[in-house]
Amino acid sequence: MTAAQESLSRAARRGGSRKKRPRQASIVFLDAEVTGSRDRSATVRFFVDSGAQFTSLPGRVWRSIGLTPRGECTLYLEDGTRITRPASECRLRVHGHEGTVPVLLGQHGDEAVLGAETLKGLGLFFHRFRRTLRPLRRRGRRKRI
Repeated sequence: MTAAQESLSRAARRGGSRKKRPRQASIVFLDAEVTGSRDRSATVRFFVDSGAQFTSLPGRVWRSIGLTPRGECTLYLEDGTRITRPASECRLRVHGHEGTVPVLLGQHGDEAVLGAETLKGLGLFFHRFRRTLRPLRRRGRRKRI
């Protein structure tokens, strides 16, 4: 038996080639500028949630930039909890990308969350392994390595 085969045999007896440590969840925050009516703006520290569809603003922020509710949005959390929040839109600038985006108007205790649909609308996506924002690539045009 070769040394490599012997090593594989020992690993198989142990139940794997090496011990795996549990991977910790990565939490990422970034600063972005939001602008509401009458060009009032604020810099907000957002929690980036690639699993969230929508972006939400805390109550103190959306009130300070002059947003008003224009409708309502109902969403369901992972545990099945139903939540209804007023909705509006604002200008959002993040990493040099800017656009008008829909936002949920949070209540007391709600956090600023930057959702995947907002990033997609700005031409960005969150690279979960590198924990960075990246520009979206057009489909059908892949780089060859």
